[in-house]
Amino acid sequence: MTAVNMEALLADIERRERKARTVGALLILIPMSVGLAILAYTGVQVRTLHHVNDEVQSLVNTKADLSRQITDASKALEQKKSELALANKAVRQSDRAPETAANAPAQIIPRIYIQIRSDSQRASAEQVANTLRMKGWVVPGIEQRDEVPSRTQVRYYRSSERSDAEKIVQTLGEIGIQAASTIVPGYENSPNVRPRHYEIWFNSTFSGPQEEQLGFVNSDQSGVVTYRGKDGESVEFKVHYSGEQATVTYNLDGTETKLSGESFSFVLNKSRHNPSKLVLKVGFDSRGASYNVNIATSGGQTFATNLRPSGGWSRADSFIFYIL
Repeated sequence: MTAVNMEALLADIERRERKARTVGALLILIPMSVGLAILAYTGVQVRTLHHVNDEVQSLVNTKADLSRQITDASKALEQKKSELALANKAVRQSDRAPETAANAPAQIIPRIYIQIRSDSQRASAEQVANTLRMKGWVVPGIEQRDEVPSRTQVRYYRSSERSDAEKIVQTLGEIGIQAASTIVPGYENSPNVRPRHYEIWFNSTFSGPQEEQLGFVNSDQSGVVTYRGKDGESVEFKVHYSGEQATVTYNLDGTETKLSGESFSFVLNKSRHNPSKLVLKVGFDSRGASYNVNIATSGGQTFATNLRPSGGWSRADSFIFYIL
């Protein structure tokens, strides 16, 4: 073998060895790469699985919360249904009661029907209805009318039911709504109107309960003057007559007193009367005479009016004092 052939043989052997080493390295690296890839994929899957588990647990907790909320809402609904059933039962019982005033009218549950002029007043009327219901009255619903009075009225149909009507007026006054009780004539013994049937007719300007306001908040042509004051506040009336002989009596919460002199006073007492009602009765000895009435309270509020004859030789004016 020549030297040239020997060098060629050695070069060939060296190439084969390099190739063998390369193949061997690949045989080692490929499995390692595959293994590392598998480990990396497995790690991603594990993290994904943990994330999924967290989301599943969150959904489980949300479902539990919703279930509790549904349970609570169902209990509240059942309670409301029970209350409604009791109210309907009371109404049905009242319907089955005798419909004549002679048959124990005090046992018949009173009902108040609310009348409004515009549908825009419905929400405000519903506020009033809820207040009345909380006071124990039954208020079946609200009706819209084409014609309403110029001043809010509480209508009743029998003279024996005036006290109930006055209580409704009082409740309205407590939430800032001025009203007058009015009897509807011709139904004293009528079988067409159930006993203890009352109606609130709101005027066209009614806008709902008003915020409590101290002072003289209302006076009207009917002679009714309304005052809102505090418990323990004193009220003084001064009555001066321009004629020859004054004749003055006043009825305060059912007690009538003849006035001696030109003034009298009283104290608002919430525990005894709320509101306090005063009716001032005066007599005239000549058509040209008049009474100047000045009212002052310890709260710093004042009111003045002049009383003249109105169709007779005497007149009576009402004053209502709400105690807040």
